[in-house]
Amino acid sequence: MSMRLFLLWLLLIPGLGMRGRYHIWQYLMKHPDTPLPLPLAEILQLGGVKRPQWDKIRTSLNDESTWQQCLHTPFVTLADAAYPTLLRQIDLPPVVLFFQGDLTLANTYTIGIVGSRQPSLYGTQILRDWIPGIAQAGLTTVSGLAAGVDGMVHAQTLLHHGKTIAVIGNGLQRIYPSSHQQLQPQVGQHGLILSEYLPMDGPQRWHFPERNRIIAGLSRQVLIIEARERSGSLITGMLALDANREVLAVPGRINDENSAGCNALIVAGAQPVTSVADVLTNYLNSYWLL
Repeated sequence: MSMRLFLLWLLLIPGLGMRGRYHIWQYLMKHPDTPLPLPLAEILQLGGVKRPQWDKIRTSLNDESTWQQCLHTPFVTLADAAYPTLLRQIDLPPVVLFFQGDLTLANTYTIGIVGSRQPSLYGTQILRDWIPGIAQAGLTTVSGLAAGVDGMVHAQTLLHHGKTIAVIGNGLQRIYPSSHQQLQPQVGQHGLILSEYLPMDGPQRWHFPERNRIIAGLSRQVLIIEARERSGSLITGMLALDANREVLAVPGRINDENSAGCNALIVAGAQPVTSVADVLTNYLNSYWLL
C-alpha cells in the first residue's frame, strides 16, 4: 500500500482523531522503511486509542462504500508535493485534505478573514467596503463558509472576481449551513473548498475549532472583522498569532460584545486596521519580505 493510500485509510479508523493520525505520520517519518500498512494494533497503539476500544474498532472497519467515496474524491496528503506549503508549518497539520476546486490557490498569497455569525451593520459594511479592494489586489481570501461573515467573505470575493478558499467543518458532499445551497457549489467551481472530514460527514461541534487551525495555517495574514469573547473567530486569531502569522483586527467600541474579541486580540499583539488601505499596505510590506 502506498503512503498516501495508507494515510487516507487512517481516516476510516474510529477513535483515531487528528492527533492520533499525525502521531502516526511522525512515526513513519522517523522510520521511513516501515512496511505499509501497519498492523491495526500498532496503529491503535501509536494513535493513542485506549485498548478497551480495540475490539469494537476491529468490527467496524469493513466499510467499503465509505472507502470508495474517499477514493473517488480528490484528496492531498502530507506525503504529496502538492500539499499546501504554509499548512505544513503548523503544529498539527491535517494528514489528509479532501478538496474541490483549484488546489494551487492554497499556495497563493492568502488572507484569512473571519468574524461573527451574526455580524452587526458595522461589520457588514466593512466587508462590503473592503473585499473589492482585497480581491482586486489579487489576494486569495480564506474563510470557513459559516453563516454571517464567513459566507459574506466568499460571496463578496466571487462577486468582485477574486479567488477564495473555504475550509469547512463537514464533508464535501454535505452542504452546511443549508442557506449556502448555491454559495458552496460556486466556491467549489470558482475557488477551492477544503475538508479534513470524510465526504459524507455532517458538521459536529468539535469540527469547527479543528477547522479554525486550518484557516489560520493556510493564511499569511488573518483579518478579524468582528469577534465575541470565546468565539471561533477569536480562537482563529489566537491560533494565527501562535503560528507566527500576521493578525489584523478591526477595533470596536469597548462595550460592544461583537468587538470584544477584536479588542482582546489587539491587546495580545494583533495590528489594528481601520481601512482597506491599512490591509493592503500590510500586504505589500509582507510581500516584499517573502
